[in-house]
Amino acid sequence: MRAHYGQPRQPAMIDPKRVLRALAEHWSLLDPLCERFDSGTLSLVELRAQLAAQRGTADAAEITALLDQWIRLDILVPVAKSPNRFELNAQIHDFLAYLRREHRLGLCLEIEAYLRHLERLAGHIQEAFAQRDSQDLARQLRLLDMRVRDVLKKLANDEQALVAVAERAKTSDRQIPLRQRYAEVLATWDEYVEPMIQLVAADGAFEQGVRRAEQVLLHLLGEQQRLGQLVDDDLLLRTHARILDMQTTAQLTLRRARELLLPLREEARRHNA
Repeated sequence: MRAHYGQPRQPAMIDPKRVLRALAEHWSLLDPLCERFDSGTLSLVELRAQLAAQRGTADAAEITALLDQWIRLDILVPVAKSPNRFELNAQIHDFLAYLRREHRLGLCLEIEAYLRHLERLAGHIQEAFAQRDSQDLARQLRLLDMRVRDVLKKLANDEQALVAVAERAKTSDRQIPLRQRYAEVLATWDEYVEPMIQLVAADGAFEQGVRRAEQVLLHLLGEQQRLGQLVDDDLLLRTHARILDMQTTAQLTLRRARELLLPLREEARRHNA
């Protein structure tokens, strides 16, 4: 039975084994999609184009069958009030992110993309509250919380990757030339640490994103006391606390990066002088 895009479906029990089988069978397609969904939702047209490019086929029936399967299994879920846009089920997203984790030092642009999404979600939260839509408000708050957790995971991953860069630079293994070890330190400083300094600065994108989300949550807490609750205050307070944790973690990650790499950077400069 084919799923109908944009039509509400009756809740049904989904066999976990079928979901796991689909995730395993379609891993090569879902892995890059997971990265795309990190930056926001996708329309049906965007999904079809992405899958056609990945599969190397423009067979519309084949792609439709694949999307139908993912929608039936709740791997893909329609966005409230935008039924022709889709996102990964939050639990599926977290599971895939767990499977994909590796200590790879990404670019600060990845964190910046998360922060821009946080700002967009803060706007959606305001809209849902203004419309007194408790279901959409709770959903947008869960998405905000999920994105904050994504940033926390990335920062933890980045710190491990920075430790690995420092350890490789200090290794006594003669198979890794000194010039190569220093080159990695200098590249990491230029490509990660310097942009991170700009990102976490008082006028940087990180602080702007945190302030925007924090202002919205605190405003909601005050308005709920005045107009009545749409969601549990504890949900707002927990999300607010996690955002502050994210802010502190970013500052600590930057401090750790400087402690690990600044002495090695200076040593590399002396060596290259």
